[in-house]
Amino acid sequence: MSEWLVEGAGNRKAFEDLLEALRPTGTGAFPTGSALALVGAGSSARVRYPLWGSLLDRMATTIGENDPTAEAKLAALKAEQDMLWRAEEYRSLLGPDLYTSFIRTTFGPEEAPHDTFHEDLVRLPFRHILTTNYDAVLEQAHTAAFHRPRAVAVTWTEAANLREIIQRIGDPTYGRRYIYLHGRFDAPEGIVLTERDYTERYVRHAETWPRLFALLAAQRVVSLGFSLSDLDLMGVFREVKALMGPGDPRHFAILPHEGKAESGSVRQRLQGKYGIRPVFYRQTPTHEGLPALVKALLMALTPSRPSLPPDPPTTSLRPPPEPLPPRAGYDPQCYVRQPLVERRVLSGLAEAGSPVVLLGSARSGKTALLRHVLDDAVRTDQAAGKQSRSVLVELSTFDPEAQVSHEDFLYELAMRLVEGVEGNEAWLEDAWGRPGTAARRLTWLLKTHLLNTVTERLLVAIESADQLPRFGFWEHFLGLLRSWAQESKPPWDRLRIAIAVSTEPTLLKEEIHRSPFFNAAMLVRLQELDEAQVVELTALYRLRWSDADRRALVELVGGHPYLLRLALHEAALHGTAIARIVEAAQQDGGIYRDFLGQLRRKLDGELRGALCRVLAGQVDRLDPEIEDRLRGAGLIRGTYGAYRLRYPLYEAYFRHMCAQP
Repeated sequence: MSEWLVEGAGNRKAFEDLLEALRPTGTGAFPTGSALALVGAGSSARVRYPLWGSLLDRMATTIGENDPTAEAKLAALKAEQDMLWRAEEYRSLLGPDLYTSFIRTTFGPEEAPHDTFHEDLVRLPFRHILTTNYDAVLEQAHTAAFHRPRAVAVTWTEAANLREIIQRIGDPTYGRRYIYLHGRFDAPEGIVLTERDYTERYVRHAETWPRLFALLAAQRVVSLGFSLSDLDLMGVFREVKALMGPGDPRHFAILPHEGKAESGSVRQRLQGKYGIRPVFYRQTPTHEGLPALVKALLMALTPSRPSLPPDPPTTSLRPPPEPLPPRAGYDPQCYVRQPLVERRVLSGLAEAGSPVVLLGSARSGKTALLRHVLDDAVRTDQAAGKQSRSVLVELSTFDPEAQVSHEDFLYELAMRLVEGVEGNEAWLEDAWGRPGTAARRLTWLLKTHLLNTVTERLLVAIESADQLPRFGFWEHFLGLLRSWAQESKPPWDRLRIAIAVSTEPTLLKEEIHRSPFFNAAMLVRLQELDEAQVVELTALYRLRWSDADRRALVELVGGHPYLLRLALHEAALHGTAIARIVEAAQQDGGIYRDFLGQLRRKLDGELRGALCRVLAGQVDRLDPEIEDRLRGAGLIRGTYGAYRLRYPLYEAYFRHMCAQP
């Protein structure tokens, strides 16, 4: 039993009973029990999403930045103890547009951060998970934990989906849903945050209480990430307890408790008044006890497996690969794997319906990772006796005519696809001999010929999709891709679409990311290489560097794959010492001069000014659009009040730039 469990016979018994209540009974893709989870803001606070107090402070700060005349009003509201009323007033001062932007910025993005606690939490065998949070943390943890496409999310206002959940609440084959009781960040109009929102949801809306009662009265609920001061949550449980009448407490709550032992009075009140059996962990400022108890529950519920002996060592007769130039094409022998990102992309390509968009800054390894994943997917299908193909389309190599003519563009795309599946040129002639638009001809070609060259999957990957804004018809093309991806009838269920997009500042200023295509896609952001991957990359270049040498390089350029490769190739080819590489880079860019110059030329005056203000410590909060563009390009890190350039290499180079008149 966890050392974080508060001492006391009642608390130990509550923990043991909670364990039994969670014991799985399902037989689906992952085992489920009958209990529901109810997750509060304390869960997301671990990854820097705000709790109530800091959320109201952020709202006030945003108001003050946009309306200096509101200072007196904000000062008066600061003393208001009714947080819901304060939120109501702040929302009014923000206005509809700024409020919508604030919610999306504060509780986004779709690719929400999470940690091992969240993965452990979603691995617990809950039937469904309810949350009062607005962010997508739990959905992303589900994807990472089970290596599947994104979880199924339902908001409280989706009446038909909620009815289905309630009707099938006892069906163990019905997949888990993540139910947003108070709305989701991508639909700010449905968020429950202010006094008016709570009144509308819990007082005026006739369906709220019957639905809550159907869920909470029929199933056990385990709440996490709340405290005893969450009056709205406690009010829900109190109403259910009153309606159910006398009886043993049905629900559980994992709660913080000051001190190593409990007195018993708090337990009696929670059980008698709210029908909740508390499981207390020792309270600390960072709440380490919560993930510790969740981990203890998970380990107790996970059947032990006998360990397998390690594979015997094998001797490879093939010599190690030659060190590739940093801009060389993809070579499987020189590829450093990124398992987490690869699994996410593979999970998105496992089923039809949702395209996969791989996002990353310039030269962050998107093309190599995408090609590796496609090769892996095709090999896996072939090993299972299934026929799949992958076709890579590089937009940057299209003829100039294809950049100005939609029909020429689609014809060249059709030609690349036919070549990619080793098809017959007559297919292209047949398609373009048909009446109708070029889009209808290409659609017919896909349906009639290309998709019938496989029995399992046709994986179409589009590289350099950040080039699309140069094509005046990019909206039509993305709309066409989306229509193909969302077709579910054969043979369209064999089509998978993946695109790689560079999040450079010039791209992010375009409207491309607001396209409905991206709203329907699974977005996967490329991560930097970690320490173990840097060690592996160094070995590929046959360098016998010390830990200190590697640290010196990582301290300069972080885990950026291309910047690492530049230094490793220089050291392998010319024997240049890492100390010399770092010294030259800090003086005038050194081996990174060309890359840094290209990056600088992509910055418009507005972005250059913002970077210089960040370096000078003259900005507490950047304009959201400017911040998105700089962050997407991998130029800055940190948040408002603590912005920094992402790497010391960038800081040294752009300080020189800012010092110039």
